[in-house]
Amino acid sequence: MKFLYGIIFVALFLTVMLATHIEGLISCTTCFSTTPNMDKICSNCCRNKGGGTCKGSYCVCRIQY
Repeated sequence: MKFLYGIIFVALFLTVMLATHIEGLISCTTCFSTTPNMDKICSNCCRNKGGGTCKGSYCVCRIQY
């Protein structure tokens, strides 16, 4: 029974860690390929996180430790 509780605890821990990591990465607007200066807009949105770039349709901010 303790093994089952351990598995559940690890699964919940990893879920929370993944959710907070993704929230930190994808917190800016959507990147549109039709906007010529979208990389600049994305970088300005992520200025408190060290800049950012468009990866697909998402603005991904760099994480500074």
